Amino acid sequence: MASSTEWPKPGLLRYLADYQVVICTECRYAIQPKAVARHFKDIHHMCCNARRGLVEYAASLQLADPGDVLFPLPDHAPIPLLPAEQGLACTHAGCFHLCVTAKRMKSHWAAAHSGSDSNTSPHWRPVTLQTFFRGNQLRYFIVAAPSSSAPPGHKYPLEDIALPPSWTSSDLALFIHFTQETYQTLGHSPRSKRVWRAAVPALALGHDFLKQGVLACAALNIAHLQPTLRRGYVVLAARHHARALAGCRTLLAGPSTALSATTRDALLASAHLLAVYCFATDIAAQCDGNTEAIVPDLAAWLATLRDSHAVLQFAAASLGSSSGGQPTDLTRALLEDARGSLPPTGTGTELPAGAPHHAARFAQLLNLLVPLPRRPAYFGALVLLGMAVRALPAAPLTPWAAIRLWPARIRGAVADAPFVALLRAREPAALVLLAHYCVLLGPLERDGADGGVCWYMQGCCERVLRAVWRDLEGAEGEWRAWLDWVVVEAGIGGVLLGDGGMDIVE
Repeated sequence: MASSTEWPKPGLLRYLADYQVVICTECRYAIQPKAVARHFKDIHHMCCNARRGLVEYAASLQLADPGDVLFPLPDHAPIPLLPAEQGLACTHAGCFHLCVTAKRMKSHWAAAHSGSDSNTSPHWRPVTLQTFFRGNQLRYFIVAAPSSSAPPGHKYPLEDIALPPSWTSSDLALFIHFTQETYQTLGHSPRSKRVWRAAVPALALGHDFLKQGVLACAALNIAHLQPTLRRGYVVLAARHHARALAGCRTLLAGPSTALSATTRDALLASAHLLAVYCFATDIAAQCDGNTEAIVPDLAAWLATLRDSHAVLQFAAASLGSSSGGQPTDLTRALLEDARGSLPPTGTGTELPAGAPHHAARFAQLLNLLVPLPRRPAYFGALVLLGMAVRALPAAPLTPWAAIRLWPARIRGAVADAPFVALLRAREPAALVLLAHYCVLLGPLERDGADGGVCWYMQGCCERVLRAVWRDLEGAEGEWRAWLDWVVVEAGIGGVLLGDGGMDIVE
């Protein structure tokens, strides 16, 4: 708690909970968490007693490190406590450089985009900029022009949805981004796009687990669209995802026949969002059960893919029950998107013949050294993955088919399957086998079944391989060398380097 020491100037510090920063109202910028005492000593020339209350107050707040602070969306009104500056945004494809002078922008172009003419204005556009921090932590972000009358987070109205006043501005901004941008990337037909645009957000208002899934998906979509902000939005997405997953698992513990029609539909939408989260997130940023600590865990990643399918099946099983009633337009649209056509995989226990080089590779995986007690779980998962790979040429692949072909078929309880336990124990052979799942995921990065590549699939194989590479650290033997074949076969190009790390190159 803050000390009773009298502040020299009331209101000198202002806490912005949505961004987890504390603003010096005289200087009009945020102070780094570990620099509060130095700031008031060096900038405001306060003695120790005069600044004690300020330091203790700041210490009682939940403050983010500068690199983890989340920025508002570009259509957000300016933050009143911070000065707004006229600046420039680079318009080169994929570049997000911001600065406040033409001279700096020209220097940026000369260094980053050599070969282009940097003296003409179409290479950048005027924007309104703000920054939380100064000095070596200065990072600009774009806001709406100060003359805009739209309140924070509400530039685009939601015609038929009344948003709860208790929501934070971060929740509102993510929710609006979902209804304006993200929904367009989730449906595979005009009907399902309409469902994601209106029906799903409306359902989210009455089902917190779905709301959390919507916010997690929107945060990852922003992380994809704005790479310079990726780290903060991935962490934010992980926290919302953990709450969504906990809510779904609570419902899975009960009977499907007890689901109402609205809860069933909310679960169907949540199943899709869980799958999107897994494919889009950085696997080194999974979130544990307390929704605060962010921990790396490949086992949690595979378990959540299996969860998504289990939630889908659970919700579908409630159709026709006395409480579930008849399917709605949302039910039909989401089940149609999820089910699609599934290539045949066979039911035998032998390894598939398939393509000769695939068959040869899986025969090699049979010979990996696995401790005797762990062999049944490993060999069972190996056979199932071999069958899935054999089915690859049979039909266009979708993200849901990639889940149903392998993760959903692995034997055992959803979160505690024996193979998932091998990953949790970082069994090298299990990690290598998981890397081979990229043979299924690779085609989805090149060309989806609907003719395009989903944003959430882009870079998925690389994220999986980097996580496997990391978890193989310290394993005896040349386990990492087994990933070279996967990099080539998955079609992502690249080379695996030595102990210094893994590098994917074009």
